[in-house]
Amino acid sequence: MFTDTFTEIFRAGKQTDSKGDTFEWSIEDLDQIIANHGDASNSAPIVIGHPKTNDPAWGWTAELKRVGNVLLAKFRDVAPEFEALVKEGRYRNRSVSLAKTDSGWMLRHVGFLGAVPPAIKGLKPIFNASDDACIFEFNCEKEYADMPPEVKDKANGEAEAKTVKAQEDKTDPKNFNEKIIESKEFRDYVQAQIELARTEATKATEREIAALKARLASQERAAMFAENKQLLDALVGQGKLIPAQVTGLSEFMVDLREAEGSRTFEFSSTDGKQEKSSPSVFFKQFLEKLPQQVQLGRSNQFGQENDVATSVMQQAKMISDYVEAQGKAGRIISFSTAKSELSGQGKI
Repeated sequence: MFTDTFTEIFRAGKQTDSKGDTFEWSIEDLDQIIANHGDASNSAPIVIGHPKTNDPAWGWTAELKRVGNVLLAKFRDVAPEFEALVKEGRYRNRSVSLAKTDSGWMLRHVGFLGAVPPAIKGLKPIFNASDDACIFEFNCEKEYADMPPEVKDKANGEAEAKTVKAQEDKTDPKNFNEKIIESKEFRDYVQAQIELARTEATKATEREIAALKARLASQERAAMFAENKQLLDALVGQGKLIPAQVTGLSEFMVDLREAEGSRTFEFSSTDGKQEKSSPSVFFKQFLEKLPQQVQLGRSNQFGQENDVATSVMQQAKMISDYVEAQGKAGRIISFSTAKSELSGQGKI
């Protein structure tokens, strides 16, 4: 495998860069390049040719080492398509880009070229023992970037330019062929996209369900509150409760209903029978069975009753009729408000 072995990329000695400048490289210089690379923390990308920036990366250096006066590199995360092309002999020549930094020489990238003659003789080819060529570049990205397109093509070889174009066409969905579609990488990509879409759809559904549950709970709570308030207003109208006693009672009854869930309890009735009820229903029945606490009639100074309703049933009917009449007139009031107004008018 391409990633399992070390590959020669540079040598110590007198070398000439792509600008024609000659340098004398020592073993210490190679050791400095290795030290600056470290444990892959400063990995250099594998590139085709010598781009202005170090991308696209077809792989990365995993480790550098020196054997004698030869600098070798082991690679990682190499694109399968690129590795296959190298094995086919499309990129037989290698080159390196070296930059001088404050900490010494550093490997910038390892370039793979198609047909450019080497500047360093004697490096073994990666997959073709008959080709011992390699190109060494000394920090010349700027000069390369400024070259006209036709000069770049000539420098890197027509074969390399055609191969790059073929790689671009290969990534175009219009040019997908069966080999790409059936590849493990493509299947993994499609599966990952399906899983991502499924996850996003699940999250969206869960959010919608949660919002719907919240709306239903709010509506149910409002309905329970209105039902409780109607009961309490009626009990006030019947004199079984006074207004001060119903403050907060409707909210309490709603919370009691929500907290009980499906829970019930058993108790003995007055005739000794065992009965079962939920706490909220029991409490409502308890309120409805309360005796009258308030005498709803009025007397004049002679102790004689005024022309007012004294019967609980009469007063409840008067309050109900009053609420209904006010509603028809476009005024919505509660039973307790109706009772207060009727009382203020001296009618009850």
